[in-house]
Amino acid sequence: VVPTQRPAARRVLPEAPASDETPEAQAAQPDGIPSKPRSRGKVRPVAAPAVPHEGGPDDRYLREVRELHRARSALETDPETALTRARAGLKEFSDGALGQEWEGVVVLALYELDREDEAAERARAYLKRYPEGPFAARVRRAMQQR
Repeated sequence: VVPTQRPAARRVLPEAPASDETPEAQAAQPDGIPSKPRSRGKVRPVAAPAVPHEGGPDDRYLREVRELHRARSALETDPETALTRARAGLKEFSDGALGQEWEGVVVLALYELDREDEAAERARAYLKRYPEGPFAARVRRAMQQR
């Protein structure tokens, strides 16, 4: 599931009370006192809080999640595309939150492409750095199957 950004809810505040009478009608009251304004019960929308601008931290994280999802989805059907996307993700999101996931996709794609030496080297580095990482079990299985 790919998270999406939901639009902020709009708040509604009551409209300022409005008088039923024109200024001329108010002035024409027998005692010279304008009648009390009555609320018509109308509401006016108030602008919602600002959503983070394009390129903000939330937008960047969501983009990283979406790209990682695309790379992972390609693992089974098109490992070359998965590898290309994962390497691009490692480069673009080098300071992102999902570095170990990107590296895991790279390792698994290399195994799928039968690039044994490169895959084994990266798998060892992955398991040393992320022994309990999200792809650790799959990387271990891939290493054992070779």
